Amino acid sequence: MISRFFLITLILLAIAWLVDTAVDDAVGRFVATHFGSTLSHLGASKVPSAAEFVSTRIRESLRLIFITWLAGAVMHALCLRLARHHHRGIQPWAIGLVLFLILNIWCLLAGQTALFWLILRGTTAENQAQFRAKENLLREIKIHPLLALVGSSQSQAQFTEEIFNSSVAGKAWMVELHFPGSQAADVYFIGERWSGRKINGFVYYMSPGSIYPPRDSSIARDLLRLRDLPPSFSLGAWSHFSSVTVRYALLGMICPLFQDRSAFQHALLGAAALEKREQKTSPPVSIPTDPTQGYTLSAGSDFQKKAFRYFVEHSAAKGQFVIVIVGQLNPDFEAKLSPTIRADFESFLKDCAATHSNLTLVRQNELLIQNPDAYRDRDHVTEETADKFTAAFARWYIQWSTLNHSSSQ
Repeated sequence: MISRFFLITLILLAIAWLVDTAVDDAVGRFVATHFGSTLSHLGASKVPSAAEFVSTRIRESLRLIFITWLAGAVMHALCLRLARHHHRGIQPWAIGLVLFLILNIWCLLAGQTALFWLILRGTTAENQAQFRAKENLLREIKIHPLLALVGSSQSQAQFTEEIFNSSVAGKAWMVELHFPGSQAADVYFIGERWSGRKINGFVYYMSPGSIYPPRDSSIARDLLRLRDLPPSFSLGAWSHFSSVTVRYALLGMICPLFQDRSAFQHALLGAAALEKREQKTSPPVSIPTDPTQGYTLSAGSDFQKKAFRYFVEHSAAKGQFVIVIVGQLNPDFEAKLSPTIRADFESFLKDCAATHSNLTLVRQNELLIQNPDAYRDRDHVTEETADKFTAAFARWYIQWSTLNHSSSQ
């Protein structure tokens, strides 16, 4: 009976593939026309064509169904084999290990689709699912030059992608790839994931918070993969990770189910359960009474500077440009920073720009002066300010790209 079920479902899946091949573009256009606002919420605003977004999600749904069917069929076959040959010494733990391996392979393959992460993200975004969805959506974009906006939540708060993409009128496309809490080392690892054939350049809104506060990696637990081992050793990153982060990162590299635990727990149990788990597993952090405490010159800041140089150098080797907006924190907060920190930050970036020809610095105040009332907290500007800032950056980018194109002729 079960074998007949697998056969029938395989036939239905094949029919669905054929139907999709014939009509998916028409379905995509219809859904995009009638459900535009819903699609924008799901992530269609990240890609140039809402119709193509729908068509690709249909294909991804069929792909997810197929790999789930395949995993179920293999598990069923293994269970039958165990039942038939249990007297020959096949240990249940061995079958369990194989089943665990199959689940990890399923998770790895499912994770190559944006739809999988959009489902896990749900109505309230979880950081890992949000990032991985954007990462997969980026692969669908064919407009060049393609720009990746990287950095912490401060970078994300400064920009409204839709305004930039509409302002440059198809001459470029920006995709936001921020990850909350990211410092320069985290940006380096994200940059290593992309070749110059896909991403032409990076835009990084960089304030002293990218270098000087002593923080653990924001991406190591949830995003590092086995292919990140060589660059992580080259950078010397492991000596700067907390012991908990080292264990979680290594387990995540070899076990996709474990690495994706935050997204699964968020989807199944909700945000509250995820926050409780993070409180238990995160290393204790003391909250200083002085918000500027911890912004110091240290081995940690030297590590972040080294990571930033690696990021720029490796981008140059891949033919990618890097635009760094020399940004700020809320002026009321930044005024309390040590003058030594501010001077060191400026000196470091000037030296990087003089050393690396692919790095362009543009000052925050050259684009938009942001007074304290432009901020909603210590780091993040208001939505209205972000819209104005993005429009100013779009105008700057058009002039910059025109000048660079003319000089390269």
